[in-house]
Amino acid sequence: MSNLEIPMIRLCLSATLAALCLTTGSARCEEFNWDNMLLAYMTMNKDFEYSDRQVDSYMQAYRKDKWEAVHQNEFELREVRKEVLQQMKAKVKEFKVDQTFTLNAKLEFKGYDFDLKGFPIENMSDTNYWYTNTRRYSERLPCTFHLFFSNTKPFNLVKMDEEGAKQLIKTRTDRVGRVDREITASIKFRLDKIKNDDPAFVGTISSVTLYTDKSKTKVLAEMSVPEKTQDK
Repeated sequence: MSNLEIPMIRLCLSATLAALCLTTGSARCEEFNWDNMLLAYMTMNKDFEYSDRQVDSYMQAYRKDKWEAVHQNEFELREVRKEVLQQMKAKVKEFKVDQTFTLNAKLEFKGYDFDLKGFPIENMSDTNYWYTNTRRYSERLPCTFHLFFSNTKPFNLVKMDEEGAKQLIKTRTDRVGRVDREITASIKFRLDKIKNDDPAFVGTISSVTLYTDKSKTKVLAEMSVPEKTQDK
C-alpha cells in the first residue's frame, strides 16, 4: 500500500478459512470477502462514479460471457451497460454497509507473559492489515481490499492462568518440541471509513472468538470490547 510510513505485517485471509457466518437475532453477519468489500467500497467511496468504464469493469468481473459477446459492438454494449448499471445500483442499495462482518482468520500468539498472565497476540495491532482479493479480471475495479482495525488493544492479550497456559502449550507441542502457535479466530467488526482514499478500510472490532481447532468446534477464549475501554 502507498502513503503508509509505519511498517506493516501482511496478513492474508485464506480462502480455505471461509465459513458460514453466525447470525444473532435478526442481525445479518457477512463475511470479509472481495464481493462484500467491493459493495462496501462502492457505497462508502464518495468519489466512486458509475461511469462507462466502471460499468464495463463490473461486467468483466461478474458477467464475463456477456462482456466478451458485446464489447466490440458499441450498439449492443450500450444497451447492456444500461442493464448492468441498474444491477450495480440495486446491489449497492440493498447492501447494509453498517452491518457486522466476520473475518475468519489465523492469529499468532507469542510466549506466555507471566506478568500480564496471558498470551500476547503477535498480529493484533493497529498497523497490521488483512486483505482479500479476487482472480476475476476487471479493468478498473480494485483487485485487493485491505482492512485495518482501530481498536486492537483490548484484543492483543489472551488472558489465561499459568496452569491453563501450560496445558495449552503442551497440547500444541509436537514430538520434536515444536509448538503450534497459530490459532483459528473469528473477528466480528464494523466498517468505519475508507483509509486515505485507497481501496482499504478502517474497522472497529466488536468481538474475537478463538478456537483450539480448525473446524471451530472448541472455543479457547472469547473477547469483547469493555464498555469504557476502546482505543481510537
